Amino acid sequence: MRYPLISSKHRRLGLAGVAVVAVGAPLFGPVIVLADPGLLMRFDLSQRLEHTSDDSNSADDGLESITRLGVTLQSLTSAQQLTFSTSAGLSYNFDNSGDTEIDTPSLNLGYVRTSKNAEFTFNGSFREIDLEDSAFVVDPTTNEVVIDTGGTRTTTALSSGLTLGRSGPASLELGVSHREVDFSDTNDTSLNDSTTDAFNATARFRFSPQLTGRLFATSSETDEDGPGQEDTERQTIGVGADYQIDRLTNLSLGVSYEDNETIEDSGITRNSGLGLDLSATRAVTNGTYTLGVSQSQTDNGVRRQVRLGRTLEWRQTDISWSLGATKTEGFSTQPLLGLNIDQTIDKLSTISVSLSQSATTSSSDAESVATRLSINYFRELSKLSSLSSGIQLVDENVLNGTSSDESTVRFNVTYNHTLAQGWSLSSGYVFTTTRQDNTPDEDTSELFVSIQKSFSLRP
Repeated sequence: MRYPLISSKHRRLGLAGVAVVAVGAPLFGPVIVLADPGLLMRFDLSQRLEHTSDDSNSADDGLESITRLGVTLQSLTSAQQLTFSTSAGLSYNFDNSGDTEIDTPSLNLGYVRTSKNAEFTFNGSFREIDLEDSAFVVDPTTNEVVIDTGGTRTTTALSSGLTLGRSGPASLELGVSHREVDFSDTNDTSLNDSTTDAFNATARFRFSPQLTGRLFATSSETDEDGPGQEDTERQTIGVGADYQIDRLTNLSLGVSYEDNETIEDSGITRNSGLGLDLSATRAVTNGTYTLGVSQSQTDNGVRRQVRLGRTLEWRQTDISWSLGATKTEGFSTQPLLGLNIDQTIDKLSTISVSLSQSATTSSSDAESVATRLSINYFRELSKLSSLSSGIQLVDENVLNGTSSDESTVRFNVTYNHTLAQGWSLSSGYVFTTTRQDNTPDEDTSELFVSIQKSFSLRP
């Protein structure tokens, strides 16, 4: 999203309620030396001209100039690492608004302090992304697919972790996190603002070189704000073990009790029961076999999944595939497919294919199977130029009819050329089409040309 440089609108950015883990100096004794200590600064500068046209005739249509600057600061010592990065652009639309606005700002802060027996981490981030682009970005927290042709998503997150006894027979891992998600300029009433606070703890016990046991607990609370809002509380407590059967075979098992509570205007819904996570791997000459079986409690009932996978490694090709199925209580069984191919065609060309399917429950209780497909091709034309192209597909198949099936496809082709003095030139075309049941397709076309340069220095 882009903001006017002068605006009376106040945007909420609350960070209250973040748990803080205090670490005293006595926790850290002998240190682990990190590579290449010192201070490093990196600058990324780009200037982009793009012409966009779409069916909705939005304010972003027309010719636009975007000047972007990114700065990264990294400090390494023998005991700790501090990284700070920020990026933002200034955009000007020649055909419509004619205003200078801030384009997709982001900020990240990371800190790690490490010793032989303990580690402390802290991470903070702020990011804004167009919803049209967010469908192609996997959210590891929810794995939920959001397909929308307008609006923005702003995410603010803080997390901290502490590990004690890293090198001993017993260790303890603690983690806390706070996350805020805000949606704006969208007509999708199912996208509510939310705040999530979470805590996790794991105690590990190494009984022998082959056997490690663990006790774990997690807790999270999500508060939504908007039409049809749902507040949820989730708790898990369990035990598990990792066992090396022989040099080539590993087995992991986790058994837990899960309790989920959802609070809506219509009342309170509670799902609780057994959670199971079983996985096995077997190494063979040119890869591995994997087997995974799981059971979890969702807002729509018990979900059971099984997957069988195989990885193959050859001289110029890496392949991994998986076949599986998922079944949520009250819904039909759905297949789950996975495929990854990295192929070196010749000395100048590569191609990659990635396919994944996963079962998800959205914030509006839509039970769905999300499919993601990506095909990318790269060709080196000369020592100074290259050509790349790709197709990305994101599809959401809703099983319970609480919302419509949606899909979005993006095709891109880009030409890159290295210029003098460390500058590079990129130009290309991007086409995106979004489809939703009982709704006209929405198409967006974009032509762009940009120059960019990156450089680093040590103060």
